[in-house]
Amino acid sequence: MLGIDDGPFKRGLDTETCITGVVMRLDGTVEDIRVRVLKIDDVNVLKTISELIPEHSKTLIKAVISEGVTFGGFGLVDPESFFAYTSIPFISITKGKASLVAMERALSAHHPYTSVLQTLEKLKPLRVEMNKRQFMLNYSGLTESDALSLLKKLMLTGNVPEPVRLAHIISRAVYDMKKNQ
Repeated sequence: MLGIDDGPFKRGLDTETCITGVVMRLDGTVEDIRVRVLKIDDVNVLKTISELIPEHSKTLIKAVISEGVTFGGFGLVDPESFFAYTSIPFISITKGKASLVAMERALSAHHPYTSVLQTLEKLKPLRVEMNKRQFMLNYSGLTESDALSLLKKLMLTGNVPEPVRLAHIISRAVYDMKKNQ
């Protein structure tokens, strides 16, 4: 699996953040870590995320997993577009109830591109329960049961798949390092 997460940033101050990819086996072994610069509200986030996929692992990665579908603010990834672009399944999980209406409102306030709003309207998140918690699930390139099976195997300590949790920790560390330079 490739778990991805972006780093924090301060809107209005930062023009970029980082995005981290952690390649992990289902047994928890970390195989690779990639970090890339991500422009805030980048409309080409799909290309940047695809650069996190190690060339030597492309055929081995069963899915890319994220928490949410936005990166670096309002860089939006549609799971279907990701799968069409890379031929690798994409799974996005969001804790609690995702409000597409609220997201649409925020996007239209900060993002001038109507294509982003059109992509958002294509999403049809599915409400699922795992570990006695509610999640919203978006996926493409695999079945719902395969997506849920992978997520269950990867949710080792909490409510976030382990490769995504590690990507989050690394992205935060990169942000803290840059902030303290």
